[in-house]
Amino acid sequence: MIAVTGEGLMLFVRRMTTTSTTIPPRSVFGKDLVNKAVDMAAASFPLFAELPGVERGKYLLRAAQELESNIETLATLETSGTRRPLHETRCSVLEAASCLRYFGNLAATVRSGTLMNTHFTDSIVQPPWLAYTRREPLGVCVGIGAWNYPLEGLVWKLAPAIATGNSFIFKPDEKTTHTALALQEMLNLPTDVYQVVCGGADVGELLVRNERVAKIAFTGSRVTGQKVNRMAAKCRNLKRVTLELGGKSPLIVCDDVSVRNAAKIAIDANFYSTGQICSNGTRVFVQSDMADAFVAEVVRQTQQLKIGDPFSNEVDIGPLVSSHHAHHVIGYIQRALDEGAILQCGGDLSMSISLDGREDTFITPCILTGVKDFMEVCREEVFGPVMSILEYDNDDEVIERANASDYGLAAGVLTNNIQKAHKFVNKLKAGITYVNTYNLAPPQLPWGGFRNSGLGRENGEEVMYEYTEVKSICMDIGNKI
Repeated sequence: MIAVTGEGLMLFVRRMTTTSTTIPPRSVFGKDLVNKAVDMAAASFPLFAELPGVERGKYLLRAAQELESNIETLATLETSGTRRPLHETRCSVLEAASCLRYFGNLAATVRSGTLMNTHFTDSIVQPPWLAYTRREPLGVCVGIGAWNYPLEGLVWKLAPAIATGNSFIFKPDEKTTHTALALQEMLNLPTDVYQVVCGGADVGELLVRNERVAKIAFTGSRVTGQKVNRMAAKCRNLKRVTLELGGKSPLIVCDDVSVRNAAKIAIDANFYSTGQICSNGTRVFVQSDMADAFVAEVVRQTQQLKIGDPFSNEVDIGPLVSSHHAHHVIGYIQRALDEGAILQCGGDLSMSISLDGREDTFITPCILTGVKDFMEVCREEVFGPVMSILEYDNDDEVIERANASDYGLAAGVLTNNIQKAHKFVNKLKAGITYVNTYNLAPPQLPWGGFRNSGLGRENGEEVMYEYTEVKSICMDIGNKI
């Protein structure tokens, strides 16, 4: 079990030398220590890569059990940083355990493939011969996480990296360092195979530029993601780069659905985690003939949400991650109103002291109507509790408007017409599409976006290719030389 006491939340051991040293989670590492962490990860890689997949998987499976045994401790750590309500962070711990278990079991399946010569009857190569492929780990992989889902964001990167035999360094966001350090203790991997390096953007840049790093997996904003990609491209070594960036996702509501049920899904797609989710369906397109009824119902349900202390089990909506970010969101609301949007409810800013003594900043969930496609609130990622409702008349029109975005992370459609559902998901330009639900992210399914929403994928079997190289081997087994 992990003991967390008072303002402690910092009692974790961090190995940076051959002896254990206690380092506060909010420490900033200088260039020499960052480079040393990479060197240590590189030194630990060869032996770990030689472990059978089933043995690597056991570390992940044991960690999954540890997470499930420490739900309350880890959920409290998550809430202390993200300010997401405890009922959400408990779910995050269980989702993280599920991800660890999935890749723990998958680790044993990273195997070679054998090709028989009968598959190549037109080849100039004559039998008897043998050809096969191997998947080999990359080396030192680096993950850079975001503050909104620190534990899940970590295991989405760490689990496939470890399952495939890489060593792994993780830099959490400065606001949310605690669970990364806690997981380091739970995994109990061989020394230096998994390291946590804390610090700001300068530390992230040092990791990206280090030429012993083979891969970067980044989650964050589009602007920062593009910067990471440019820095990696300038290195002498060609790095693999995975980017999980922002979104401005459409949620299309057809007129054949229950207004009450559609409103509930739209609320979950916008206000869960106080709107601080990259895939949220913040552009809600509603068929014109049901728009008035939908707006009335979504306002009614939204006003019933309980807002308050994130450590209370009775709360639906918690505070935003910081006062600075809350005022950033309020700015989007004000500019939308200046451009002609209509405020149906919410958008009020307030402050209060939470159970852990922190002064939190809240925004009541905001619903805007009269929103036009050209407005800033409809083009840019707000990352807060702001739902924009737009009306449409026909399928082809709304598909074109839904796709008119620089982003392409997620999209959703609410309809009882299965033919229409298939039409929409085939034409929507997004990496994740939902029908009659939203924001599910099981580890078995790849996660990632089109266009400016990112590069590569996390989760699913596809991610195993992101952390390995494929080698082809061809042998003439019939001749002696």
